[in-house]
Amino acid sequence: MVSNAAHNLANNSRETEKAQQRQLIVNSPKGMPVSWAGERWLLAICGAIMMVMMVCLVTSKIDVTNANHQLQNVQAKVNQVSNSNANERQLIAQLTSESNLNRAANKYGFTDANTSVRNVNK
Repeated sequence: MVSNAAHNLANNSRETEKAQQRQLIVNSPKGMPVSWAGERWLLAICGAIMMVMMVCLVTSKIDVTNANHQLQNVQAKVNQVSNSNANERQLIAQLTSESNLNRAANKYGFTDANTSVRNVNK
């Protein structure tokens, strides 16, 4: 009898759980409209963040392009000055050459008394 009572109690508890589950299933609202307000706000915020990120991307791309143009301009000026310096060095070398100095000395009436003297440049 005791085992029957325990068996009946276990069966009753299982039946009660099943009845509660059936009741939950029957009472759940299947056809009720679902509120999407939270999801809509989330989508709107994500969309706004995406738009801000795209604008930042385009702005940074424009800034990089402008910086590249400025760099090219500076490099062109550096090359121009470098070429000018090379031309000036060549002109200095021509003007300080021995043949040019002798020509200028002859033009103004100077003579080279000692022909064995050499210019030493450091």
